[in-house]
Amino acid sequence: MTVAMLLQNTLISALRYLSPSLPKFSPLPLKLMTPVPSDLIIAQSQKPKRIEKIAEECGILPAELTSYGKYKAKVSLSVADRLSERQDGYYIVVSG
Repeated sequence: MTVAMLLQNTLISALRYLSPSLPKFSPLPLKLMTPVPSDLIIAQSQKPKRIEKIAEECGILPAELTSYGKYKAKVSLSVADRLSERQDGYYIVVSG
């Protein structure tokens, strides 16, 4: 059941990505390795995307974001009111 839900959420995400009215997200590049390394090596080999870039892609204004370093931040609750006309999103789990 978990795999089915993950696949369904991935399909919904792809359909939203192709929708012209929604913001476009730029995925991080993947480097495929053979043989497949451990989860730790995979996690350490990826450089996270800066939080300002993620906020920009989501439509969050700089004034609505309180940064705590380069990769984490708090988002103002006023964003929910401002973006209330948008369709609700889905939580997607991405794993290596």
